[in-house]
Amino acid sequence: MKTLHSLFTVILISSAIPTTAQDPRPISSVPTPPPLSVADLPDPYPWGARIGRSEFVPLQFSVDLDRLAPLGTSSGNGAEWFADFSKIIGPRVSEYQTAQSSTVTWRDDGRDRKVLPPAHKLLLEAESYVDTSQWSFYPEVYPWTGPSTPIANLLFALQLGRSWVARGQNAADDALALEDYRRSIRLGRLLLQDDVIYIQNLIGIHLVRTGAEAIYLFARERGDGATAAFAALVLQDCAVLRLEGYRRFNEIAIFSDFVARLDTEDDGDRIELRLPDDRLDVLVRIATEDPNRSFRIEATTPLWITSHIGTARQRELAGKTLGGMVDDPDDLVATAAAELMARTFDAKDIESHWQISKPAHSR
Repeated sequence: MKTLHSLFTVILISSAIPTTAQDPRPISSVPTPPPLSVADLPDPYPWGARIGRSEFVPLQFSVDLDRLAPLGTSSGNGAEWFADFSKIIGPRVSEYQTAQSSTVTWRDDGRDRKVLPPAHKLLLEAESYVDTSQWSFYPEVYPWTGPSTPIANLLFALQLGRSWVARGQNAADDALALEDYRRSIRLGRLLLQDDVIYIQNLIGIHLVRTGAEAIYLFARERGDGATAAFAALVLQDCAVLRLEGYRRFNEIAIFSDFVARLDTEDDGDRIELRLPDDRLDVLVRIATEDPNRSFRIEATTPLWITSHIGTARQRELAGKTLGGMVDDPDDLVATAAAELMARTFDAKDIESHWQISKPAHSR
């Protein structure tokens, strides 16, 4: 199995984008959730009975996160601000890079993390854009350009969430601590709104977990059993969403194990796909039935490759499936399929996306 980052249908380094962040900063308020009581606790969601079956379950939280960390009230798109910190050539990426020299160490999950100091200017500036109601990168900020579609600086997002939790743990005031913990959850929720890029969803879940765990410990220390129990349900959801998402993603990622580049007698090489029919059937089901858009988009590239180098039956099925997705009611799914259908197949694409290189020695 190849490493996860080599299987994403996007690249981590963002393309050049214009400065689009709102100026001045959005004015937003965040409602304080009412205190929780035991009567507010929902019934445990039957994850064990739902996941792993033939039907696809929507990967979303079973509890109402507004009861723990409501979104803000501003309708502005905070993703426009965040996109300015895109890796390498984002208009403000140098500020992010400079900030790394002023980080402090925070111990989390037995590991040392580098977080921003409590009063760092980027941490304070980010609050205005995270205390909002909407983040949308695709296509408002990043147009879909196939495998080279950029993604946000998710390392920066992780650092922001961890920095707020670290600051909250050292806050002298309980209300300020809770605000910071909720801010980490809110950032995670905002990243999850797109459901376009799998790794962005993964980071979003992680940030929700980081904030919820802090609230759980906070509530337990103060004898607030209802809040602690609610936070524990959120943590349960995070674990299920991460593991089930990983399992479902691997149903797509395993495709690379069936692609081989072989030497030929004339010192060249050829590509061979040894994909079992039942594995293709799984890809087709994900592409057409999965309620999570990110997995449907992830499935388009393996289908496109199969439509060119699979068996006759596989080429027909994969091509028909991808062609049908061009008319999908979801605009981003349709765009992803159409972009691939318009491409000319090139073996270099397989090497660049899956690192299946030409053999070093001929037969």
